[in-house]
Amino acid sequence: MGKKNKGNDSPEQITEEVVNEVNKVAVSEENKETTEVATEQVSTEIVEEIQTVETPKKEKKAKKEKAPKIVDESKSKFAGLSKGLAIAGIIAAVIVICLVAFALANKLNDKVYSNIYLNGVDMSGKTREEVEKYIDDYWTKVTSKQISIKNGEKELILVTADSIDLVIDKNAMVVEVMAYGRDKNKNIVMNNLDIVKAYFEKQNIDLKYSYTENKLANVATEAILEVDERVKDDTYTVDKENNTLIITKGAKGKDFVATEFKSELIDVILDEVATVYEVKLEDAEREDIDVDVLFAEVHKDAKDAYADESVKPAVYYKHEFGTTFDKEDLRKVLAKEENMAEGKVIEYKLTTTQPKVTIQALTKTLYKDKLGSCTSDFSNSDANRASNVKLAAKMLNGTIVMPGETFSFNKTMGDCGLASRGFKSAAVFKNGKVVKEIGGGVCQLSSSLYVATLYANLGIVARSQHALPVGYVPVSLDATVYYPYTDFKFKNTRNYPIKISATTTTNRRLVVTIYGTKEDIEYDVKLTSWVTEWVSPKVQKQNDSSILEGKTKTIQKGAKGYKSVAYKTVSLKGKVISKTLLSSDSYGATPTIIAVGTKKPVNIYGE
Repeated sequence: MGKKNKGNDSPEQITEEVVNEVNKVAVSEENKETTEVATEQVSTEIVEEIQTVETPKKEKKAKKEKAPKIVDESKSKFAGLSKGLAIAGIIAAVIVICLVAFALANKLNDKVYSNIYLNGVDMSGKTREEVEKYIDDYWTKVTSKQISIKNGEKELILVTADSIDLVIDKNAMVVEVMAYGRDKNKNIVMNNLDIVKAYFEKQNIDLKYSYTENKLANVATEAILEVDERVKDDTYTVDKENNTLIITKGAKGKDFVATEFKSELIDVILDEVATVYEVKLEDAEREDIDVDVLFAEVHKDAKDAYADESVKPAVYYKHEFGTTFDKEDLRKVLAKEENMAEGKVIEYKLTTTQPKVTIQALTKTLYKDKLGSCTSDFSNSDANRASNVKLAAKMLNGTIVMPGETFSFNKTMGDCGLASRGFKSAAVFKNGKVVKEIGGGVCQLSSSLYVATLYANLGIVARSQHALPVGYVPVSLDATVYYPYTDFKFKNTRNYPIKISATTTTNRRLVVTIYGTKEDIEYDVKLTSWVTEWVSPKVQKQNDSSILEGKTKTIQKGAKGYKSVAYKTVSLKGKVISKTLLSSDSYGATPTIIAVGTKKPVNIYGE
C-alpha cells in the first residue's frame, strides 16, 4: 500500500498519525509486555469502581455490617498504582491533544514558519511568491551595481557580478525556505520539533550561489597589476626570431592577502548596498623562475614531416623544429650575483633541434605548377624602402601552407618595424599623412601576395585597404598590414600544399608566385577593378616660426583620393561560373600641406 499524500491529509488522519508517532516514542519493544499487563489490571479496577458506584447505598451498608472487615494490603497498593496510571493517562491524552492541535495548525499553514531567515532577512509568514519576489528584488540590486576595488584612495578596477559569472540558485533557496518544518524525509513529530526549535532559535538559510574560479582569479590579477608597489615575480618570454629565452627578474613588494581577497570580494558583491572593496596588502617576496617548470614549458622535441597516403589525395603534415636548453647551465647563469638584481634582463640562447624530414623535402615534387602570380614595381622607391621590400621578400620566400591551413602575414613575418631585424625607416601612411617609420614598404609585399592568392583561387580570410591610395597594384587590390594589429590572412582551400615564392629582380620588380599541384578541375580567375568616384585633396596650412612672415613652403604635395571596387570572375572552360564583389573601398586624398611663416624680420637699423 503506497504512502498517503500528507499535503491532503484530513484532521482525523493527522490526529491518528500523531497518536501513532507518540505511541512509537512512548512504547518500546522492551516494555511492551509489561505495559499490556498493567493496562489489563487498570481496566479491571476501573470496572470494579464503576460497579461500586452503581450499588444502592443500603445494600452496600448491609454488606459492610454482615461481612467481616478484611483489609487486602496488596489490593490497596494496586489501587494506588491504578489511580497513578489513570492520572498519567489523562496527562498523556492532554499532551496528545495539544500535539495534534499544534501539528494540525502547522499542517494547514502554507507559509514560511516563524523565525526562518534567508540571507539574514526574516521570511516568517511569507508565501512562496513573496519569498521569490524578495530574491528577485535582491538580485536586481546586486547585479545593477559596480564594485570599486580600491587601495587607499586609488581605484584599481571596477567589477560586477557578471565579471566572475556570479549567479544564484533561486529555486534551491525557495525550496529550502518553504521546506523547513515540512521535510519529506522526516516524520511529522520530527518536523514539528524543528518548528518548535525555530521558535527559540533563529534558523538562517544561506544564499546559494556559484561563480567561475578562473574569472575571479583574473580579477585578482588585474587588480594587483594596478597596485604601484606590487610584488613582481620573475617572468620570461621566448624570442622565436632569435631563438632566445628572455628572463626578467622580479622585485619584492606588496600582494593581496590571498586567503581573504576572494571571499571578501564575493561578500561585497553579494551585499546589496556595498559598492567599495578595500583590499588588504601584505609584504611579499618575488617568486624566482623554477628552471624545471620553465624547461617543461619551453622544451619541445623536433617532429618530422610525414604524409598519410592511405587517403587520396594524400594528407601532408609539416615538420616542427625542436627547442631545448641545458637546465644546469641556466641555473648557473641565474645564480650569478649580477643576475639577481631586481629588474635584471637576462638573455639566454636556446638550442634548436632539427627534424630529419622537412615538409620542403617531403613535398618538393608538389610545387611544379604555377597557380597564381603578381608582379609589382618599386623602381621609384628610395634606398631604404627598396631595402625593406627585398628583406621582407627574402623572409617570406619558400613559405609552405598546408591544405586547410590559414596563413597569417604577421605571424609568418613577425614584427617588421624593428631596426634590430634589419628594417629601415621609409615612407608609410599614418593618420592620413605620409610619415617615415621603420619597415616602410612591407605593405607592397602583402598587397602583391593578396593579388597572387586571388589568382590562385584561395580563400581570403582577412584583408584591409590602405587609408591613402597606392600605386604598385591596381585600385582596391591592395592589402595593408601593421604588426600586430592589422593582418592579411588567407586559407589554403586546395587539396595539396602550396609554396609561396617571393623574389626581387635587379630592375626592382617584386614577383610573388603561388606554386602547387593542379587538380582535375582548375578554374580561370579574372580580376577587375575601377574608380567609381574621385576625391580632391584639401589644403592644410600650418604656422612655421622658422619661415619669415609673408613666406610659405609646400611641405607635402597633395594627391587625389577615390572610391573604387574590385571584382573576381571565375570561369571553367570559358563559361563564367561566378562574379564576386571582392571589396568596395574608399581612399582618402592626400592633403597639400603648406607651412606659413611667422618669423618677424630683424630691423638692422633699430627702427
